[in-house]
Amino acid sequence: MSMSAIHNGSQLIQQSQAQLDRDAHTIATAQVDSGSAQQENLKPVSAKPSVESALLSATQAPLYSAAGASVLRRSDEMLGNLLDTTA
Repeated sequence: MSMSAIHNGSQLIQQSQAQLDRDAHTIATAQVDSGSAQQENLKPVSAKPSVESALLSATQAPLYSAAGASVLRRSDEMLGNLLDTTA
């Protein structure tokens, strides 16, 4: 049970870091439109994720990392309590 919690907590931290890396890449490689689409009040159609969604996702990544760290901390406390009980 404890090993599963450790695995899940560390996996959550790794996934949030990977998501943050993807979001940073999306933001860094975003191209600025020349304004022609804005002049016509048309939104450009793009298959790439938007900068706005990348920014939103980037703000969520620290929350997921904190949740993973909390899982690891609770697992450590639970394991410590089990060792104290059996000792």
